[in-house]
This record gives sequence, C-alpha cells and structure tokens, in this order.
Amino acid sequence: MKLLTKIYIGLTILLLADLILYLTAGITLATKLADQILFWTWFVLSFIVIFGQFRKKWARIYGLVLGITALLSLFPMGVPILSIYAFMIPNPQPEYLYQDNEIKVERSTKSVIGRTYIGVVKNYWIFEKEIAELDAEFEIGKIYYHIDDIKSITRMNKDNKNSIKLDFDFGTENVVKEIKTAHNKG
Repeated sequence: MKLLTKIYIGLTILLLADLILYLTAGITLATKLADQILFWTWFVLSFIVIFGQFRKKWARIYGLVLGITALLSLFPMGVPILSIYAFMIPNPQPEYLYQDNEIKVERSTKSVIGRTYIGVVKNYWIFEKEIAELDAEFEIGKIYYHIDDIKSITRMNKDNKNSIKLDFDFGTENVVKEIKTAHNKG
C-alpha cells in the first residue's frame, strides 16, 4: 500500500472522529481553521487517491460509495451536506461576544438551518469543548431581549473552577447565568 494511501486512511479516521465528536459532544480542534484544513486536505486527497488508484477495484468502489453517499444525503432536505458545510466552510468573522484565556462566548449554530444560540466554549490546549448552550433570547419580566441586544458580557467569578458566572448587560437590564463546569461529588 502506498504511503499516500496510508496517510489518507489516517486523515479519514481523524476527520470522522472530529466530525462525530463535534456533532455529539461539542468537542473540536482548537480553532475552526484546524478543522477546515483537516477537511480540505482530506477532500483534495480523496480525488488524488481515488484517481491515482482507479485501476484497482477498491478505489472504484470507494469513489462510487462516496458519490452515492453525497447524492443520497441531499434527499432529506440536504441536512447532512448542510451540516458538514456549516462545520467546514469558514465564517469570515467569528462573532465572539466575550473571550478570555479560558473561555469564549460566541454566537453559534451547528447547522445552516439550525437555530442560533449562545455557545460557551472552553479551551483545552489543542481541543475546544462547548460546555454550554444558552438560548439566544432572554426574558426579563415581560420583555424579551435577543442576542443582538447584548451590550456587553462580564465574567463574574474568574477564580471559581466549578462554575462560570456570566453577566449579560442589555443596557437597561442585566441577566446573570451560571454554568456548571465540574461535577461536585459528595
């Protein structure tokens, strides 16, 4: 087996693991750029490996399976393709509402047809994990505020390792949300 084919198989496994972890547990590589480089490298290598090995039966079958899978995924309203698109295509301006060395609070969505939410992402060196999903709308009394109405976000308890307390300032009103980051035993 050629070295390029072995590298391709490793990239395929890494990409599938990254995509499954992202969709199920919110874990991804440290930056969206790393995810995008991984995907586009796999995508280009797919064509190189398939067409370079096209005389072999496995390459023709694999190419056919990839093509049919891409075609069939378009039928349920294109949701699988749209989810992969949202995961892999760069957002020109990531919208961070708050950011420090440990966490990022960002406007997020997991699909182009999904609902917008506020994601709290914790940095674990080369990985990031979304530790909380907050609704993009806040109800204060009988008034609803949207994510676009947020003037500023302040992290209130930087020393506490078990929770993150965020103060959302809407100009006239404030909302404090507490996010548990560790399970307390006992």
